[in-house]
Amino acid sequence: MKPTPSTIRIREDNLALVRAAAGLASNGALAQRMGVAASTVSRTLNGQSSLGVSFIAGVMATFPGVPFGELFAVEPVDAPAVAEAIPA
Repeated sequence: MKPTPSTIRIREDNLALVRAAAGLASNGALAQRMGVAASTVSRTLNGQSSLGVSFIAGVMATFPGVPFGELFAVEPVDAPAVAEAIPA
């Protein structure tokens, strides 16, 4: 059986709750704690930039006591979307 392609998405509501609980009042404060530009966090959360390994690692390092599954979801990718993403 062939594995189902998957993707990772941010659980934005949970990230906002965890961020606030950590005393980070804004996504800009989160970016500063992660050591990235505020625009990087903004573009990633708005879907204008792809969610990359460095971003995920930065979030996990910023909130080391929070399980991965509370901040991110691994979800199957629809087959048509995968086909569209692959250049002809």
